[in-house]
Amino acid sequence: MASLGRFLRRAACADRQRIIYFCPACDSAHQIALAPGSPAWTFDGNIEAPTFSPSNLCSWSGSDGEEVCHHFVRAGRIEFCPDCTHAMRRQTVPLPEFPYAPNTYGGIEEDS
Repeated sequence: MASLGRFLRRAACADRQRIIYFCPACDSAHQIALAPGSPAWTFDGNIEAPTFSPSNLCSWSGSDGEEVCHHFVRAGRIEFCPDCTHAMRRQTVPLPEFPYAPNTYGGIEEDS
């Protein structure tokens, strides 16, 4: 995983490049996959105030049933959709700085 400034990380996977950012509502990282491939998102290249398109829908099984984090990242802000199951639904917040120290997220080595 490589740093892309304060807010983003980049991970090269076999099939496509992924951009990783921190979600304050989930207290965890979310990722998007850039083309080629499907589904794929677009990234405007702005590492200080990124925009990804389309929205990102993350869901998983939690202790209280299915958890959902559905949001847009536009101009460096996370816009949470009404279908989120967390307390930040319908809110817009600044994209936070990525909080993980090098070599600690998921055991993936940070590029030098």
